[in-house]
Amino acid sequence: MSDKQLFRQAVVEHRAKGKEAGKVFAFRDRLASRVLALLVVLVLGSVAASCVVTVEESTRGAATAAGDESVLLLPVGAIGRLHAGLPVRITTGGRTVRARLSAVDGPVRRDGTTYAVARVPVAVSGSAVVVLGRASLAAVLVPGLAR
Repeated sequence: MSDKQLFRQAVVEHRAKGKEAGKVFAFRDRLASRVLALLVVLVLGSVAASCVVTVEESTRGAATAAGDESVLLLPVGAIGRLHAGLPVRITTGGRTVRARLSAVDGPVRRDGTTYAVARVPVAVSGSAVVVLGRASLAAVLVPGLAR
């Protein structure tokens, strides 16, 4: 007999006995079901967390001191959401000044770009961030949920 026939005979005997049949795959089935259960738990946890976790919606622009106030040049797309009383952070030279919008003016065109103009009662020049609101992470990722 050749080695090929002996190997084949051993396989046939192993299957005929049936002692190990199915046990080789039982571990893989159990592992697959545990991995699937873990994946389902992680997905459900992520969906729940995205509904609870909130993120800040903001717009940023330049702040220029003008007299006793600062004039903010912000993206014109934010003009519909800007109103007096929104919190503003103006960063200049490593320090941050916090204030609230005192007024929102109409759009202005400068250097070929249209900006929304807002005013803050603090005379500071630098980079300005206006906080438009807070929304759940799910509403930001899936805009249809925000309605």
